[in-house]
Amino acid sequence: MLLVDDDEFVRRAMRRALGSLGYDAVDATSGEAALEELARGQFTFALVDLRMPGMGGHAAIRAAAAKYPTLPLVGMSGNGDMNDVLECLREGAVDFLVKPWTSAELDEVVRRTLARKATPSVGVPIHPDGGKPFTAAQQLAQISVPPPPAKKSARGKPSLSFILGRLRRGEIALPAQPVVALVVRRLIGRSDCSAAQLKDVIERDAHLSGRTLRIANGAAFAGVGRVSDLRAAIARIGNREIGVVVDTLVARQFYEVVAADARVHVETYWQRAWARAVAVRLIARKCGGGTLSPETAYLAGLFCDAGAAFMVRVLSAELGCELREAELSAINESHAAISTAIATAWELPPEVIEGCRGHHDPGPAASLPPILRLLGAANLVCDQLALPQDPHPIAAPADLLSTLGIDQRQLEAIAAATADSLQSGAELTAD
Repeated sequence: MLLVDDDEFVRRAMRRALGSLGYDAVDATSGEAALEELARGQFTFALVDLRMPGMGGHAAIRAAAAKYPTLPLVGMSGNGDMNDVLECLREGAVDFLVKPWTSAELDEVVRRTLARKATPSVGVPIHPDGGKPFTAAQQLAQISVPPPPAKKSARGKPSLSFILGRLRRGEIALPAQPVVALVVRRLIGRSDCSAAQLKDVIERDAHLSGRTLRIANGAAFAGVGRVSDLRAAIARIGNREIGVVVDTLVARQFYEVVAADARVHVETYWQRAWARAVAVRLIARKCGGGTLSPETAYLAGLFCDAGAAFMVRVLSAELGCELREAELSAINESHAAISTAIATAWELPPEVIEGCRGHHDPGPAASLPPILRLLGAANLVCDQLALPQDPHPIAAPADLLSTLGIDQRQLEAIAAATADSLQSGAELTAD
């Protein structure tokens, strides 16, 4: 790996730490030297300090990302410089390391970065030629486009086949993940994550800051006094719940649409997505999902139908009129691959990607991975709530509840708890 830092002491300490973890490193003392090293040899990835004289880390990351797009770049920044972190991720870095770091933190970042180049966990789609994970573009290539991909529909408008073809060719871009959400998720994954670090990131998003303060002063914390300071609000809510808040707000914005013709359809997807997320988190807490955390299950619940919402938005904009039943049906049939591509592009956890890919796959519950069992049970919960009908319903496996160890009475209790949570959490997504 390439280690880029102008401080000899830092380079020596990091080289020693990397060596103890079994990794080899080549030094570069500046951005210019880093680009020269990259031109001379092949590297697995690069660790780049953001504050250096001459060509600094930001410029080096921009240049390296443009010239070597498959090279994972990790930015290094002093503790508290969250603006640096946000900027380097926008410029092309895939991760960040906050100084001062521990050997465990360095190892975690290195492993996380190397995992992007290695075979993922079971359930994540694998490219048949190289044993590597499918990229977002390769996920899109799995979409079945009805032949022939006619350019115009019977209405003289672009057909769904034509638009799916454009999406596969990269002519229509997938939505980008908000950088604030990415950084918050990474920070919460750190054992030393503090309210001060989260505050430094969250305060850069006025909408998120306002919602955080609203929740900290909401009904869930009635009687404990008001807070006006964002750091105090984060400390009151707690790191784990802040992660859920951020994921929910990002998803809510994703499922919003301006066009009146598409709004009713996307709102249906959102209402079921949020209810599914709340339900699957409750079920994961009750049943357990092995190494699958309730918060990861929640994220999967939110984004399973993201592809459908995205395609309704795109197709509605292309057509400029209300979608027909046949078009909506075709979107529902193809949305899993698009949801999977979005989750892959956003580098969401492997279990979320698997949930997006397989949440409509039939099969005996005992043969399904944990995330698909949990999502299937969450759909049963949603069916008991006053929600719009599922646009693409799939019958649950007959052995689903018994495999999870849940009976009908417990499912009804989870449904009641889900309804209560949705009602109490309405302030999170209300305008």
